[in-house]
Amino acid sequence: MKAAGTPSDTIPADDRGYLYGDGLFETLVAYRGRLLWPHLHLERLALGMQRLGMPADLDAIGDALTAAAAGHTEGFGIVRLTLTRGVGPRGYAPPPSASSRWTILESIAERDPLLPLEPAAVALSDVILARQPALAGIKHCNRLEQVLAARQADALGVDDVLMATEQGQLHSSSKANLFLFIGDELLTAPCEGQGICGTRRRLVIEQLAPALGIAVRFAAINADQLGDVTGAFLCNSVIGIRGVTSIAGRQIPSDERISLLQQAYRKESLACVA
Repeated sequence: MKAAGTPSDTIPADDRGYLYGDGLFETLVAYRGRLLWPHLHLERLALGMQRLGMPADLDAIGDALTAAAAGHTEGFGIVRLTLTRGVGPRGYAPPPSASSRWTILESIAERDPLLPLEPAAVALSDVILARQPALAGIKHCNRLEQVLAARQADALGVDDVLMATEQGQLHSSSKANLFLFIGDELLTAPCEGQGICGTRRRLVIEQLAPALGIAVRFAAINADQLGDVTGAFLCNSVIGIRGVTSIAGRQIPSDERISLLQQAYRKESLACVA
């Protein structure tokens, strides 16, 4: 753990990340001493820092993440970075001379995140994914919507739940971005108003899908359009690309293109740490 570049093993009670969730975080995967797709995480972190007006030494953070990954020489590790605005006076207004604090937590991955999990059974959450363009796309520390949705998934005994916008459009799950195949197109909800622009979402959109000749379109559907879906999957850095077998009890067909994306994801991920 480091505070403004100084080693520390505590978080002060007046840290704004602790008090207000005034911070950002990234969850990266390490394999054989190297990080998978670090530039995608650091670019999103930089965007978040710009949005929140939160100064920090991005190069130093990158170096620390690289050093953390170096300790995972056997198998896969999970490296979690949390960046907060640091301490400040009482009140919501951030101090003009805030000194950001960043911490890194490491753990051994419970499974190989590049191998597909069994397809997920998901339900629909009644937790609305609120619109806030100022925070949309970035991975900020205010995640109570997702906490409530994940709690609901546990109560329902399903793998995950899908969250919808106030307009009833399916957007993402409690912990992952959502992709839906309808005919020849792969749809994913836009992130201009809410949600997180995931690193694996970006990888699918910019690299994996185009390489397979799969057309991606930014669009969301309502639950009553699920009958048109020919395949679905969730993705994030820890689960990788995970197929969906059912949504709210409706069976979702198994689409061969998802298997192709999963194979391409593993191949390209291993290549990036070779």
